[in-house]
Formats: sequence, C-alpha cells, structure tokens
Amino acid sequence: MYRPSLPFVILLASCTSAEPALAEASSPVAERCHALEGGGIEGGEITSAALVPARPANPEHPELPIAPIPAHCRIALTLRPTSASDIKVEVWLPAAEWNGRFLGVGVGGFGGVINEGELKTAVQRGYAAAATDTGHGVVGTEVWARNQPEKIVDYGHRAIHLMTVAGKALATRFYGSAPHHAYFAGCSNGGRQALMEAARYPGDYDGIIAGAPAADFTGLVVASFGWNDQALRRAPLSTQKLSALQRGVLEQCDALDGSRDDLVGAPEACHFNPAKLRCTGLVDDKCFTDAEIATLNSIYSGPRTSDGRVINAGFSVGGEAPDMPSPGWEGWLVPSKGKPTEQYNFYSRFMRDFLTADPDWKAESFDLERDVAFAKQKLSAQLDSNDPDLSAFARRGGKLILWHGWSDQAIPAGATIRYYDSVVAKMGRESVDRFARLYMAPGVQHCWLGPGPWAFNWSAARPGAAPRTDMAAALEAWVEKGMAPKELVAIRPKNAFSILAGYPPLEVDRSGLLCPYPLIAKYDGKNSPKDAASYSCAVAR
Repeated sequence: MYRPSLPFVILLASCTSAEPALAEASSPVAERCHALEGGGIEGGEITSAALVPARPANPEHPELPIAPIPAHCRIALTLRPTSASDIKVEVWLPAAEWNGRFLGVGVGGFGGVINEGELKTAVQRGYAAAATDTGHGVVGTEVWARNQPEKIVDYGHRAIHLMTVAGKALATRFYGSAPHHAYFAGCSNGGRQALMEAARYPGDYDGIIAGAPAADFTGLVVASFGWNDQALRRAPLSTQKLSALQRGVLEQCDALDGSRDDLVGAPEACHFNPAKLRCTGLVDDKCFTDAEIATLNSIYSGPRTSDGRVINAGFSVGGEAPDMPSPGWEGWLVPSKGKPTEQYNFYSRFMRDFLTADPDWKAESFDLERDVAFAKQKLSAQLDSNDPDLSAFARRGGKLILWHGWSDQAIPAGATIRYYDSVVAKMGRESVDRFARLYMAPGVQHCWLGPGPWAFNWSAARPGAAPRTDMAAALEAWVEKGMAPKELVAIRPKNAFSILAGYPPLEVDRSGLLCPYPLIAKYDGKNSPKDAASYSCAVAR
C-alpha cells in the first residue's frame, strides 16, 4: 500500500527524473550495453539499452552530500506472456564495481510505476537490479483491472517473477557471469510480492525481505478497509482529536516495556480502553463521545463476522497523532480536510474495478461477509500471498526476514503476526527458526516514519554495513555466511529526509532494539530509555 508523502515524492523525482546524456559510443562498456537493445528476451522484447553516465543524485543541487548515481546500463523491456499482457520492466546494471548480486525491488499500492528510487539506491550500492510496473502503466485508477483477468494475474504475481527471470538473464549477458546470489526487497504491496515469490516461485531468490506485507490482500482491502469505512460512516472521527487519542494510549500502555519514553514498546500487552477517554461533560477535542468510542473499538478490534469470527487483525496503538513528516492516522484512517481516507480509496477502487467490474458501485451496497467471501472466491488465488507452506523455499536454503511497524496505519501489524504464526503452525517452530525471522518495530508507521526508530535499511545493503544495524546486510550474512540474525538496532533521525536522500543522519533522535518475534525489547531501568543500549530482548510478560 506504500504511498510516500508529497515532500518525499518531490525529492525522489528530483533524484531520478533528469534524463542524462548518453555515454560516448566508443566506450566498450557503452557498446556492450547498447548491443543488448533489440535483442531477444523470453516472452518479450528489449526496447532500449543505453549506458547512463555517472551523475549527481540530485542534478539540481549537486552540492548536496548525496551519493552520486554511478554509470550504469539502463535497459527497458516489455514482456507479453499473454495477448492481454503489457509488462514494463527496467533493469539497471552498474558499469563498474558490480558486487555480483541481483536485487529485485517491489512496488507499493496497485503498482503502475517503475520504482526508480529503489533502482537508484541499488546501483549506488553495487547491485544489478530490476523493477516492474506489474503490467500496467496506470496510477490513480484501477480501470485497467476491469474484466481483465490476465492483467490481474500479472499484477498479482506473474510480472515480478518474469521480471526476475529476465533481469538475471540480462545481468548474465552483460557481465558474462550469473549473479552469485539474488535478493528481493519490498514493503506493503511489495511485501506481498515478496511472500508471493517465496511461496509460488521459491527458486527465484536466495534471500527475501518482506516489509509490512499485504499478505491477505483480499482480506485487507475488502474486510479491513471496508469495515473501517463502515464504522466511520456510522460515527466519524475528527483529526483534531488524534493527539488526545495518542496521549490516552500512552497513558495506558507506554510503561509496559519497563520505560516511559513516549512509545508503546509492548503493544501485545496493551489492552487500550477508549472508554476511559469518554466525555463526561462538555464535548471537546480532548474527549470522545459514545459513538466515537464505538468507532475506535471497531478499528482496534478489526473486522468480524456476525457470529464473532475474526476476519483480520485490528489496527494497533501508538501512532495515532500526526508527527511531521509522519501523518499518523490522518488521511489514512481518519478523513482529512473533507477528503475520503486512503483506505476508502483503495477499497472502493478494488470493489469497483477488480471485484464487481461495476463503475457505479457505491459503498452503501457493501456487505462484509458477502463481499469478503466473493473476493476470496474470485481473486484470492491470484492476489493473496498468505500460503503458510514455505517448505520449498526453505529446502533450497532460502532465508526470509519479515518486518512490520507496530503503528502501521495502512496494514494492521497483527496481520503479519497472524501470517507468521500460520507458518509456524504449518512447518513447526524449529524448522521456521532455521530460515525465517519476524521483527516487529514499535512506533513505526507504514514502511517508514513514526514516533519510533524506523530506519534500519531494509532494501539494498550498504557496503560494509554491520548486520546488526542494517537489515539487508543481516540477510546477506545469513544467506552467504550462515550467520542467523539476532537483535537489530534501528534509529530515528532528527532529519527524516537526510537518511531517505542517501546521506548520513548527522543527529539521531533516538535508537531502539528490534527483537526476533515473539521477544520484545525490555528496558534495563538504568540508562536513557531512548538508547538501544538500554534494552535487551526478553520474553514479553
């Protein structure tokens, strides 16, 4: 579901949109790259291949201390596994200092774009990398999916797999040798794609990072988002009350990990009761009416059938209030400035274009149990990546790191725990411990930002990074050296955009310990509660 905020979109565009001049044709590397153009690729065609010379990451402000984008062979291709398919793929291959690894990168939401931001980061760090628009170049509407079953298959899983096959083949052609290891990293829908690869195409990747995965896609979009929208229709929430809501959460739950540090470190131990914030006299922005409390209880509890069966996890506590540049619930779970929520936008477009193919569909016609059952029957096989049987991936030595921010306002964190628990139930704890880890990140919102330490690098490993402070490096150490990850250290930079732009954070607001689930970080009671060194991983009580 990942949708970055506008400032990040602007920053990303400034880093990637400038069209560079082509390198001199006499360059042997340029000639080797250009020779790929027009060549054959299974199931499609290479439409362009040209060497892009090294350039500043931000051409408009070359003085900024951002790592430059190195020279790379940029290849565009179109794959057509069916007559209805039109899958766009880009493969970026460093011209020099290739680290021998291939990286597939995911894309959030309903796709429709090439994730150039992650491709840029990948080549900066020495990876051959590939990304796809998942079969449609459309953003903002899902009309492309209406009565288009093959395009839905492309979006669901086929485009990522074919991108991977083509990307590794092109890397082999360009370098004269195959990548020695292949990795995939994605968050949100990219996390769903990651789990699809592990379950459906276990031979594609040696190591996979699945962040905040929309694993039960139909259950999330139809059940969770539809449930929340119906609750908000019955009794809307005001953005002006979100600060009071978060203060109430902290009052009831902050100390459960042993420290009061303005962060809910043990959400599973928190039994937040919104009724304690009930208005007793004058209704203002510091209290909640009975109707608003009912809406909050619906959001926190999650969708349930008429007989009480839980369909999906509810949203957890700790990131309700906006904290610039973090939006909190505003805009995602609670309408902002008269606009529909992002959750409504996702679920209404899905209902209209994926499920019913009815351009006149209205939210008033939504029926939870009927529509969830219909979505599961019609689309689950292509879109849901919640198959707990990862035995084929594990048998060939694959390693998987799952992670989720506890304060995610787009995908309930508890849904990933439910998925992980299902894998353990299917395969056994001992077996799962040999190839998979789950990290739950307190105070982290959807894929990034939030009041908690949210920066731990889950995409392309930084060269020379310590596995303890770099999740991607931890995965590579596990795959290539057999070093299973333990606790990880995350940071919250004072300037969020410094780390996203690629230059080191000069000041750290706080650091934290990420523990392999089900362990949590417990405070030692001695040193700063905002320092990871003050915590150790322990069993939650």
